[in-house]
Amino acid sequence: MPQRPQGVPPGQPAPAAGGDGSVAVTTSQDSRSRAGAALRTAAVVLAVVVCSGAVLFGARLLTGAGVAPRTGTPPGVLDARSVDPTAAASAASAGGAGARTVPGSNRLVAFGPLSLVDTRRSGVLAAGAGVPVQLPGLPPGSTAVLLSISTLNAARPGAVTIGPTGAEVQALRLAAAGAQASTSVVVPVTVGTPLQARTEAGGHLLVHVVGVFEPVEASAGGRVVPVPAARVLRLVPKTDGKDGVIQLAAVPALRGVGSVSAVLLQFGADVGPRGGFVRVGARGGAVAQEVFWSATKGTDRSRGGLLLVPVSSGAVTVHYQAGTVLGVDLVGYVTDDSAAREVGGLAVPVPPAATPAPGGLTAVAAGRTAMVGVVPPAGVAGVPADRVDAALVRVVAEGGDVAVGGAASGNPTLIAAKGVRRNTLALVDVAAGTVRVSSRAGAGVALTAQAVILTP
Repeated sequence: MPQRPQGVPPGQPAPAAGGDGSVAVTTSQDSRSRAGAALRTAAVVLAVVVCSGAVLFGARLLTGAGVAPRTGTPPGVLDARSVDPTAAASAASAGGAGARTVPGSNRLVAFGPLSLVDTRRSGVLAAGAGVPVQLPGLPPGSTAVLLSISTLNAARPGAVTIGPTGAEVQALRLAAAGAQASTSVVVPVTVGTPLQARTEAGGHLLVHVVGVFEPVEASAGGRVVPVPAARVLRLVPKTDGKDGVIQLAAVPALRGVGSVSAVLLQFGADVGPRGGFVRVGARGGAVAQEVFWSATKGTDRSRGGLLLVPVSSGAVTVHYQAGTVLGVDLVGYVTDDSAAREVGGLAVPVPPAATPAPGGLTAVAAGRTAMVGVVPPAGVAGVPADRVDAALVRVVAEGGDVAVGGAASGNPTLIAAKGVRRNTLALVDVAAGTVRVSSRAGAGVALTAQAVILTP
């Protein structure tokens, strides 16, 4: 094969050879200088083109744009086999907060409260009766609602359930005829699928919507922030009267957080022999929420509850029409749109099928603490266990008092007499999938997650 003459750049035609086989080459100094300059220029241009192409390809690799997927891979989705693991790890790291998003996450939008059902206007329900629950217009794609439910003057013992047909959630269980009780409950919703409430106990049924879970990847408003339970009001009607005001600006846990859209309040009361109710609302608000309690006997006089209270001013008003003492604790708040846009605090509602009701109660000995599981090691509702910071859980207790979650402020979360089961909704801290439960006198407890709150 003919050899390329020395000094001829690749890609250029070689000069014609002479008849004696010699090659005519220009060797003047000027010619060599021009040739060297040309070579250096070409090298610089080539390097720029190669680097630009590499940067463009790298950027398109990170976004998935312009990369032809393998056969069977949906358009716009990179086949994992075609991505270098190191590059993928770098891309995830570069994603920052976006890389920490969790599918199915929602913000909790304070809504109303808006009355959906109140049979005091239409007539008492027979035991076993069902009532359609017509939801108002919700944000597009809403996955669940937070409802406040009460039953008054039960005809007999029995449960109250609510939800889409075939996916009902047990909200309450009435222990005796004449009983009245209230709770909050997270209920999944699907567009076009109506809700139905059914009461085995009969009596009057009240249903209010107080919050809506709206899908987002990150948000400023609607993030749930748990705080250690802090007493914000103690009301003794005999000396204080029946009305109290919670000034939010004076609550240490709310200082420095800016304005909020709602607060989560836990109630504990000695309701006395006649029972009664507590009515709570934002000062100046048109609608207030109520928690009802049955008449009591003997020493079984303590009752509780949890409410999400939308905030439209700097104060929350409380009216206590019941027994001898009422304690109110702040256990969390919901950010508004003035907060930072983050992932932490978003909620993922847990479908009832994902967390079947516990088969029994976990015993907590008097004066002891137990760690009770609410999130399996494999996660729940698509959320890895290590991404769960807190949860809205249904607490069932029997035979004593239980304090669930972080540091107690003096209020047990729930008290139930021997042989009686009661339930409530609670906002609790979750560590490694478990919740801390303590009891002064000993009790049985079961916890079921209804919505998990994401870590930052």
